[in-house]
Amino acid sequence: MRHYFTWPRAAVAVAGALLVAASVKGALAITETSYNYTNPQVGFFSINAMAMSPADTNSANFYAIGPGTATMTVGNDTSCFVTGVNLPNGAIINQLAVWYTGSASSGNAGVTLVRSSNDGTNVFLVAQDLTSQSGQRRQASFSITASPESTVNNASFSYGLGVCVNLGDAFHAARIRYTYTNAGS
Repeated sequence: MRHYFTWPRAAVAVAGALLVAASVKGALAITETSYNYTNPQVGFFSINAMAMSPADTNSANFYAIGPGTATMTVGNDTSCFVTGVNLPNGAIINQLAVWYTGSASSGNAGVTLVRSSNDGTNVFLVAQDLTSQSGQRRQASFSITASPESTVNNASFSYGLGVCVNLGDAFHAARIRYTYTNAGS
């Protein structure tokens, strides 16, 4: 009687079965629809001055962004600039940091971070003056308390950043810090 299933063939069969099992397990990980982290992860969304647009016609008249400098300044009036903010759904916004240069010859610059609903209702997560008028580049940081309003819900709301600067002021950049617990959208 001849045995076709010898030790070397048995070893190959076992190794093959293990590879198939590992492949199936890996395939399940690839096809999962969500991945949840055990501990909250920290994310950052940065906004360069070159991403901003004038908020109105008056602001467009004094719109100046220098290549390499990424600052916005105004000619002879207050100008406001805006941009959309796109964060992961379910993220919790917890800080806004802004880099700016305030001039002693003008009033305070200002910044807003807003959540807007489809019906036009706005909730300001941050609405603050930027108070340094030293003529030096400064960072201002604003903490945002965890709340239903600070939890990103892209199905019902949109988010935006606004900055207003006066004569001699400049906006350089902003950064939103958030936490998230899944690798979703």
